[in-house]
Amino acid sequence: MRIQGLCLALILVSANIFCVSWLTKHAVNGDRRLNYQLRKTVVFIADLPSHFKSLIGHYSQYVFPEGSPDSYSELKVDGNFSSSDGGYLLRSYNLSSGEWLVDLFNLSSKKITPLISGQDVKADGPVSDVVEFSAPNRLAAIPARYRFWSPVCWGDGLLTFIVPLNDMVTIDLKSKKELWRVRGAFHHSLEVDSDGNFLSISSSSFRQGHLNIASYVDSGIDYEDNVVVKVSPKGRILETISISDLLTHSDLEYLLFGSSNPNNNSDPIHANQVTPISVDGDYWKSGDILISLRNLSTVLIVDPKSRIVKWSRSGPWMNQHCIFPIGKSKMSILDNHSFASGFYWLDKKWKSRFLIHTVGNGSTESLNMTKNGGIDFRIPLEGRFQVIGLDKYYLEDCAKGTIFIYKSGSLIFKWGNCFPDGSFGKTGWCRYSDESTGDVFLSKMASSDMTAE
Repeated sequence: MRIQGLCLALILVSANIFCVSWLTKHAVNGDRRLNYQLRKTVVFIADLPSHFKSLIGHYSQYVFPEGSPDSYSELKVDGNFSSSDGGYLLRSYNLSSGEWLVDLFNLSSKKITPLISGQDVKADGPVSDVVEFSAPNRLAAIPARYRFWSPVCWGDGLLTFIVPLNDMVTIDLKSKKELWRVRGAFHHSLEVDSDGNFLSISSSSFRQGHLNIASYVDSGIDYEDNVVVKVSPKGRILETISISDLLTHSDLEYLLFGSSNPNNNSDPIHANQVTPISVDGDYWKSGDILISLRNLSTVLIVDPKSRIVKWSRSGPWMNQHCIFPIGKSKMSILDNHSFASGFYWLDKKWKSRFLIHTVGNGSTESLNMTKNGGIDFRIPLEGRFQVIGLDKYYLEDCAKGTIFIYKSGSLIFKWGNCFPDGSFGKTGWCRYSDESTGDVFLSKMASSDMTAE
């Protein structure tokens, strides 16, 4: 019996080895008789040793950048913040418990008006719309379900925000109830156009053969496309624009298939900002949009009606975030200047920069925020940078939970999300607004349970 059992075991092992070998051979050779997902899975399993080797090599070097401060403690406020420098910060940040909060901070009076916390939300709202082909791996439930990312206050006490890599949600701040929820894989920015519609970016599954160009051959490779999504104040999707289609139909396919081949990169685009343009300029019209493509180090001016890129520029910024139009021909850019995955610099001289780029002559000015010296910022991931007045700038390092306001070469305001133990939490793409905007919103709230602290 033992011999028979051993023979049977050998036969089963041999059969398994044969089947696995056959599957691996034909999967690697791209045999179309095998389901695409099966081919992909088999190749991944066969390549596990190299995956583990790469992973070990990656994390053995995983260190925070040289010279990057933990708390910006060496940056002292060296200017006077006057009432004329007032306004509001719409702050989104986490507590040491992990709970996320949103409040309005009056820069002049230093009064805080709590708006909502993750524990306040009473129930899921109705799904008002769905982004087609949203990447399935980005729709899984996440622990930080109510992390408020890029919040926007509007209307009579409404708050719209993004649950990172998940849905766009609007909440009534008085009742704490969700009004609507657009299902998708939204990430990064959330901005409002001149018609009151929301613009954001969602990931979606994409296959090269889906491109509407007859000469292209389907490679059988899926990758993560990004789509610009316009959502109405009622939570209905008004428009979606595929970045992949946008590039290929604007003679910029070399950016996607040449510089960042989707065969080797599942996230070749990684758009992180879409900004509506509300006034005519020398190189754009009202209704156009600015788009930042992080993993391509490229900025676009796009006419969403014709779905054509009117202007594009790759570099001198690298893996940038947060672009805004200035005047008729300039734009501000947060040049993280780190690797696409964040955290790495080629040498100690590299640093994040705050740029003003002029579209017409192609010049790029790097702002010296502090005339009297200061640290070299190294912001590997995320971040927000915006011109908010004459020689006045808003800067946020989300990963290190710190907000700065500079004016005339001086740091006039700094706030950090500091925990009781001295460590720092994160911020969720906060927002600066002028005093009148904040005052109007608070007057509309007019709720007894929302008093300033």
